[in-house]
Amino acid sequence: MRLVDDDSDNPAPRAAMEAELMSLASSMNMAMASWLDTLTQYDRQEGWREWGCSSVSQWLSWRCGMSIATAHERVRVAYALGSVPNIRAEFAAGRLSYSKVRALTRVANPYNEANLLSMALSATGAQLDRICAGVGRSDPSKDDPGLALAKRTVRRRDHNDGTTTLSIVMISDSADRVMDRCSRRPDRRPRHGRRRQRRFHQPSGSDCSLWRYRRNALRGFG
Repeated sequence: MRLVDDDSDNPAPRAAMEAELMSLASSMNMAMASWLDTLTQYDRQEGWREWGCSSVSQWLSWRCGMSIATAHERVRVAYALGSVPNIRAEFAAGRLSYSKVRALTRVANPYNEANLLSMALSATGAQLDRICAGVGRSDPSKDDPGLALAKRTVRRRDHNDGTTTLSIVMISDSADRVMDRCSRRPDRRPRHGRRRQRRFHQPSGSDCSLWRYRRNALRGFG
C-alpha cells in the first residue's frame, strides 16, 4: 500500500502513515528487546572468542557494523535490563522504545523501577530524558551505602594496539583515593640511604641528541 500523498487536502493518507509508523515502531521495540536478550546470551557464552575478538563489543562492530561506542551502550543496556524485569517486559511488549529504555537503565533499580516505569509509559522521550537526568543528580545511592556497593563493577577492554581500558564503577571516596594515587609522580628516592646517582655513558656522534632527550626526560622525574 502506498501511503505517500502530496495532496494537502486529503488527510486520510497521513492518518494511515501515522498508524503505520506507530505500528512499525512497536515492532521495532519488540525486535530490539529480543535482540538484546540474545546479545546477553551470546556474550555469556563468549561466542565472540571463536572469531578472535577481544569482546562482544568488538564483534558487534565487525559483524553488525556498529561503532564501538554504540556497541558498548547496547551491551550496557542489555545487561541492565536484567535487574529491572518490569521495564524489560514492557519493552518486549513494544510499549517502551529503546530510547526510553536506554534512559531508564541509567538510573532504574529495584527501589524506583515501578515509579519510573509509570512515568515512562506516559511521558514523551524528551520528558523522560529530563526525568532520568534529575533522578541521576539525586541518586539515592549517595545516601544508601548498600546500594552504592551493589553498583560496583569493573570492565576491561583490550585493544589491538596493546593497550587496555579499565572502566570502574566505585564509591566516590574510593575513587578519590585512586585518582590521588594515579596523579602522584613516581618516587625515585630509595626508602633508605641517599639518592642513587644515575650514570650514563656519554655517547658521541649521531646518538648525542637521543641521549640529551633521555637525560632531560629523566631530570623531569628526579
